[in-house]
Amino acid sequence: MKKTKVLSLTTLLLALGLAGCGEKEAPKVDPCEKHSWGEYEVTKEATCKEAGSKKRVCTVCAAEEVKDIAKKTTHTYAVTSETAATCQAAGSKVEKCSVCDDVKTTTLAKLDHQYVTATDSTHTAVTATCKVEGSHWEKCSKCNEWKKVEEGFAPHAFGAATVVHDKADGTASKLSKRTCSACQKVDFVVDALSYVESGSTSSNAFANKDTSGATLKMSKNGNFVTYTITVDKAYEGMEVALYGWVDYWKDGSNNNDQKGHIVNGSPTFSVKVNDTDVAVTNDKSFEEMGMTAGEGGNGTFTLCPVGGTASLKAGVNTITYARVGSYNLNISEIHFIG
Repeated sequence: MKKTKVLSLTTLLLALGLAGCGEKEAPKVDPCEKHSWGEYEVTKEATCKEAGSKKRVCTVCAAEEVKDIAKKTTHTYAVTSETAATCQAAGSKVEKCSVCDDVKTTTLAKLDHQYVTATDSTHTAVTATCKVEGSHWEKCSKCNEWKKVEEGFAPHAFGAATVVHDKADGTASKLSKRTCSACQKVDFVVDALSYVESGSTSSNAFANKDTSGATLKMSKNGNFVTYTITVDKAYEGMEVALYGWVDYWKDGSNNNDQKGHIVNGSPTFSVKVNDTDVAVTNDKSFEEMGMTAGEGGNGTFTLCPVGGTASLKAGVNTITYARVGSYNLNISEIHFIG
């Protein structure tokens, strides 16, 4: 009886042990050590409203990889309304995207006026003279707006010049005089080649670069010439101008038409009358002074105001003209107008 109990207990423990030792699940093993991906296929097209997607499949294990496609930044706009621009007001254009309903508004620039010369009872032209500034009116053919165009003074109407005194024995320069028929101002004209002295304030020896003998063009900084003229009475506030031309006109390298009396902020020459400096203030280019292209790539002879004024005393006057900077003007005359 006792033996049977022990056997039964052993049998029970064995049965319990066998019940707890069922089959364990085998670990998952990736069939691909390295996927062999196919090409991406778009599964959803991206628009300007929402992102899209694409996927690719492994050709070995059929695994899938999905990626987003960024939302488009471009819209499909169509014009919904437009206000045309005029010469009085800017216009506008409204567009709406047919995909995402985004709306944008573009400002259309105001148009230029279409002016033509016109007159009426209240808009009359003024003819310019050397004493009166001229002007005329222009009217827009689209909006009828008027604008006044200032023309400035006209050139003097100088008559023929008469010689006041000629160069004689190197003691005087050639001086001529002419008078404006409109305002009666006089113009004393000094022949630029009739200097009574030449030299240099630097180590650069004086040289006239114009080998034709028609104009004076000093070759180096510091070169100067002196003139002596005699006038009948004192003249105050005489405008000073140089009559000449520049070479290398619009040649692609120097472009001397865009140069003038002042280059890089400094005058290219100096003028003294009886040891008093004449201010060089005209900063216009030679082209702005009225010079145009001439023969041989040179500018035309043009009267180029210096900007400052000078006083001539009754009797003998000494004029000193010197090169002090990058210099391009070939002069044939120095003028004193007043």
